[in-house]
Amino acid sequence: MVEIYGVFLEYQLDKHKKMVENLKKYLSLQKLIKIQKLVKQEDQMRSIVGDILIRWLVCKKFKLLNRDLEFTTNEYGKPYILNKNIGVDYSISHSGSWVVLAVSPHQVGIDIEKVNNIDIKFAKQFFTYEEYQDLINVPSEERLDYFYVLWTLKESYVKAKGKGLSIPLDSFSIKINNKNIIKSPPSIYNFNKYQMPDNYKLAVCSIEKNFPSNIRIITLEELYFASRITLPKLFIEG
Repeated sequence: MVEIYGVFLEYQLDKHKKMVENLKKYLSLQKLIKIQKLVKQEDQMRSIVGDILIRWLVCKKFKLLNRDLEFTTNEYGKPYILNKNIGVDYSISHSGSWVVLAVSPHQVGIDIEKVNNIDIKFAKQFFTYEEYQDLINVPSEERLDYFYVLWTLKESYVKAKGKGLSIPLDSFSIKINNKNIIKSPPSIYNFNKYQMPDNYKLAVCSIEKNFPSNIRIITLEELYFASRITLPKLFIEG
């Protein structure tokens, strides 16, 4: 089954800033260098929490030490774990105050977006003709929600494939039919969508067919203390 986790960050709370800062000691030097290049403090916090989430989960599930984990990316930038004894794929996404993680034995992609007011005509640039027609046929008061549901579904597929922007969003269509989400042209990938608190939309795509009914929400405090227990011998070099 696909596993989905989410952490909500409160950027204005000093205790959250301090906890996230303390989590840096569990990251590699390579990751820290990348984080330091991010201009906004919120982006740095999201990046730290996302990396800690996958480290904590993998070390817990596979009884490994954090220092033994090896991460890399493919040619399109999709991250994956090099360790041969870890048979999982993962995907991280963040938007606003949420950082989310999807893990599966098979290819998986996740996307979360905060619902903001936009000009729906913007969809013409990225959606197929069929998708845009479906969008404008939705009652006007529901179009914004539908746009973000469709957007996150499409992004989750691109992330699951792991080929980034080499897959144009208008090169495939997604049809939402009641509880069924159908991709055209047909493929082996499956989808699920979630309504998140505070008006966020989330979607997950995977070859795996089994999705949880809800995501597991973890507070930053829980992640912080769990990391101290699961990752006690982390290092900063390498």
